[in-house]
Amino acid sequence: MIYNFLIAFIWFILCACASTPSSSIHYSELTDNDNQPTYSTHLEKDEEDDQVTSLIGQERFVFHIGPMDLTANQSVRVMLDNPVRKTFQVDQSLWITGFEPRIVDQKGNALPNSLMHYAVVSNLNRNNPLCHNTGLGEPFMAATGLLSDITLPEGFGYSVSFDDPLEVVLILKNDSDVNYSDIYFELALIGRPKNSFSSIAEVRPVLLEKDACFHSTLSVQPKGLSVFESSITIPMDGTIIVGHALMQQYGAWTALYKGGMQAPFWKTISQLNDDYRIIHLYNNPYSDVSGERISAGDAINLESAYDNVSDKWFVGASAAAMIYMVSQ
Repeated sequence: MIYNFLIAFIWFILCACASTPSSSIHYSELTDNDNQPTYSTHLEKDEEDDQVTSLIGQERFVFHIGPMDLTANQSVRVMLDNPVRKTFQVDQSLWITGFEPRIVDQKGNALPNSLMHYAVVSNLNRNNPLCHNTGLGEPFMAATGLLSDITLPEGFGYSVSFDDPLEVVLILKNDSDVNYSDIYFELALIGRPKNSFSSIAEVRPVLLEKDACFHSTLSVQPKGLSVFESSITIPMDGTIIVGHALMQQYGAWTALYKGGMQAPFWKTISQLNDDYRIIHLYNNPYSDVSGERISAGDAINLESAYDNVSDKWFVGASAAAMIYMVSQ
């Protein structure tokens, strides 16, 4: 005990003298109390946690949205029109450099990715660049059932202030015969405090989709290939340095074309399992610091394909991609 105390004290002194803070984990849980969202936070440091990033100055801000129950064979229709909405804040101003979403039980153990249908996190203090004056905020992170981690290239980050209200919109489902109780959506934000001595270039996220304002989903007809196309006008100059495809079950590919070009500058193709769920996306995410240059007013054509081999309509399909741009 004394040895551990001395180690912790020495570590504290070293961190106070260093130019950047030590790696740490911030845990927060958002729960319901008489249907009113509550928020609490505390700082925990775990020197043995293998998920702690080793980069000096990096911190993990881990949020848990829940608990929630999913009954066996609960259709996605249950939450499509009534998704979970929670608002939270970080406890200091950050450069966010990565996102790690998971579905977990009350002990933090990972649960099947198939329980996740769709999640989008928005900064309500900013406007969606594709949908002004709606008050719905700027989407800066999104996930589907693949639950892919996203890491921005070194030297780039998304700016969040301690007083920014951040909103999660979450849709879950359960196709299995198992009842799940007390489950959580876990979101780890990886970031650097703005008071650290880091040179960060700010990225601007843009969620490309057919309905940029309300993120409405699509229905995919049975027994065939369906290709959904959208043309989105980008309102600012910049370079796309990261792209992340958003599809669900039966998803075949996502491609981005720069206005009128015949060949996509980025295309990702799905690998499906026996249940036609995506288990891997080839060439995803797109990541290139040289990137694809875009001028204000340019159109990006989004192409999303689903191959629904079943004899039923597949509802709640996403045809979207999250991109991150940096000013030219």
